[in-house]
Amino acid sequence: MTVTKDQVEGPTEPAPPKSSRLRRTLRWFGQANQFVVTALGLAVALVVGGIILTFSTPQTLHAVGTFTDHPLTSLGTILQTIGDTYRALFTGSIVDPPQLWHSIATGQGWVTTLTPICETLTVATPLAIAGLGIGIGFQTGIFNIGGAGQVTVGAVCATYVATSVHLPAIALLPLCMLAGIAGGALTGAIPGVLKAYTGAHEVIVTIMLNYTIGSLLLWDLETPGLGLQQPGQGNTISKTIPPAGQLPYLFGANLSVNVGLIIAIVAAVVAWWLMDRSTLGFRFRVTGASPRAARTAGIDSKHITVLVFLVSGAFVGLAGMVQVSGIDLFIENIGQQGYASTLGFTAITVALLGRNRPLGILLGSFLIAALTWGATNAEATLGIFPDLSSIILAVMVLCVATPALISAMFHLKKGSAASFNLGGWGS
Repeated sequence: MTVTKDQVEGPTEPAPPKSSRLRRTLRWFGQANQFVVTALGLAVALVVGGIILTFSTPQTLHAVGTFTDHPLTSLGTILQTIGDTYRALFTGSIVDPPQLWHSIATGQGWVTTLTPICETLTVATPLAIAGLGIGIGFQTGIFNIGGAGQVTVGAVCATYVATSVHLPAIALLPLCMLAGIAGGALTGAIPGVLKAYTGAHEVIVTIMLNYTIGSLLLWDLETPGLGLQQPGQGNTISKTIPPAGQLPYLFGANLSVNVGLIIAIVAAVVAWWLMDRSTLGFRFRVTGASPRAARTAGIDSKHITVLVFLVSGAFVGLAGMVQVSGIDLFIENIGQQGYASTLGFTAITVALLGRNRPLGILLGSFLIAALTWGATNAEATLGIFPDLSSIILAVMVLCVATPALISAMFHLKKGSAASFNLGGWGS
């Protein structure tokens, strides 16, 4: 008698049904991944912003005071104020839908229609480039908060080249870019060498270096004969970048977005290739994930530390060049920490929002620029205090940087955003 396989092993269990695409999508939205955490963080930030608006705007304060007498009217006033504010944020930074429809229907008014998003892209461009540099440091476990100094040196080097070398734009602009990259890289190398060979903490060194560079810039701008000060100018203002050294506009002089946007996209591709496809990037990531494992694998941690600061500073220095050649066109010392110090520190926020990934950093820089530029429109049209965007951004960064908080609030399953690597802090 022949014994079949089914008689020995028993009947085979039917294969479990494959999960439908809709079910997989819903499951993905229930996980603490980067997109979900960021979206929920923005939602929480908008709710907090609405609460603050309610208790800081005269008309809503009056509505709160009369809520028990006229609950529906008061609630309507509060919701309308919040809605008008967020609408002003959107129309001032992205697009005004009625204006867009008018331009589509008539073919006119495109400059007015596209101005908000072009202004947002212009502000986002140097933020994205600087954020890429800071993000590379984060991925390697290094907390580089010397962006203000690196931006300053990159901008100063680019300004010196642009105002001293007389060449056509096709040759002068690449020289300015190289000068900005070199200035930022050399500035980044200082804390890198100190951390690698003396054990100095990068946070303390980079903070102090920001102030040192800011003071040096002030001295440079106040001292005639050094080649940076604007002739005949008593204020601390540099020479103006000549037309050949200015980044050309992409869509004409009426729209502010310039070639820096293309530079930012190329920089993001370079950062992605470096960290995800190159051997050097692999060493960076291994060092950031586990310094002990990196040493066991024969990776020289001192060498990697210096290289990371060089690369990080190079990106941030390029951001300084894009800021001065594409937006400001001259350097003015506006604080103790140098030129465009806000850019250097906001780049940290951009890297946190983007979770150190190039695409996330591009989107994070756009979001921050939209909030910043939109708040200007809300202040101008509605009289809303401009710090609202800073509050929304701060709450959002808190949520994104602490995904466990969002996971607990919304009962999300553990996902790719459940942790955040800042292994270099205190190492």
